[in-house]
Amino acid sequence: MYRSLFKAAQLGDLEELARTRDDATLDAMDPARNTALHVVVMMGRDDFAKVLCKRRPLLLMKENMEGNTPLHCALKLTCDESLFIYFMNVFLAQVRDLEEGIKTGLKANGDGESLLFLAADRESLESVKLLLDD
Repeated sequence: MYRSLFKAAQLGDLEELARTRDDATLDAMDPARNTALHVVVMMGRDDFAKVLCKRRPLLLMKENMEGNTPLHCALKLTCDESLFIYFMNVFLAQVRDLEEGIKTGLKANGDGESLLFLAADRESLESVKLLLDD
């Protein structure tokens, strides 16, 4: 079920994403517990990532087996800081419980890296401000 979505994610196929009507399919995870959003972030498919994030913003909070959310992947693997800033704005708009948002920003992945640590490590002042202000 998730394979066609993940293939579309790898290829950046926005038409296939548009044809995917079932939100449960968008929430699917591979055996490593990566969502399609993890995949597109790791592949650098920014347009696909933004469309998928808009449709399923809570995918930003899903952790893979290594404890990485797509936000972690964006900071660790993506050179384009604007994608992370976009994700953070969507994420912060969706987080209803401020305490949950703070926990997610400070929670470490399997390597002991929180979103705040990764943003500071990249010297991304705007990202650090987003994490601390909200």
